[in-house]
Amino acid sequence: MIKDRSVQLRKRHLASLMIKYGMRASIIAVIFDMPLTQARALYEEIMGRPSPSGQKPRSDEYYFAPVMRIHASAFMMFYRYISLAGVDPRAALVSAYAQYSDLCQGQPLMPIDRAWRLIVLANQKDGTIREARCRNRDCRTYTIIQPYEGATRYECPSCQGSLEVSQRLRGKSGRKRKPRTPDTTH
Repeated sequence: MIKDRSVQLRKRHLASLMIKYGMRASIIAVIFDMPLTQARALYEEIMGRPSPSGQKPRSDEYYFAPVMRIHASAFMMFYRYISLAGVDPRAALVSAYAQYSDLCQGQPLMPIDRAWRLIVLANQKDGTIREARCRNRDCRTYTIIQPYEGATRYECPSCQGSLEVSQRLRGKSGRKRKPRTPDTTH
């Protein structure tokens, strides 16, 4: 009985940390195999507002824009090292995201929902996401790659000089606004 209570408290603590980092209740419910109503109640208790709605992250292409590839690779590096220590995968997610967030000075470009999806994709046997070492002798960092990219010929976005953040990744629609005409009636 005491062990069950301790396990439940540990799950609640991890879920609370994920929520504080911005994870939505629907994903918390999946990760912890809990009823969605319970995850929503926990989210509201912690954040003081209802959990945002919407679909779970699905796009694999998100991770392969040059800047996101670097962010995703940094997160995966933290996650893999923590996982090698035998840490529970949920605790490893929280710890890796905390380190990634610190690396980004508290303003991570990749949300925790996307970090969770990246782990799911990396653990799939179909090789949706793999890692390769940059061929540049001065770099040699591990970066995530797509199945069709050659691991031996890969050069990371930093070495390619392609680290510009696109408007789409910043949350902008990409549509241009009409220029405002000055009011000449004054």
